Amino acid sequence: MEEKRFPQLEKEENEGIVSDPMAEYATAGSGIADLSVAQNIRDEWDPEIGPYSMKELNDRIDEADAAIGRYMEGDRSEWVTENQSRENFYTKYTWLK
Repeated sequence: MEEKRFPQLEKEENEGIVSDPMAEYATAGSGIADLSVAQNIRDEWDPEIGPYSMKELNDRIDEADAAIGRYMEGDRSEWVTENQSRENFYTKYTWLK
């Protein structure tokens, strides 16, 4: 059986260096002519989902733990079934039916 030999490529100058995906996207003909514009889009875009600090993260975890604890103790007022959730969803977004 003949051994397959792959071509030996020369080591690239930037091999092993992590690069900025936005910079690669901008230089790959994305239509973003100015890299500073791409950088500003990334820095200013905020999906408003956070958390923005460790305190906020820990507060969210504590809130979730408390909600689960209330559920385990029998208080199911904050929870809905899958069918109720679907009904609420399709009522809000009627075009999805």
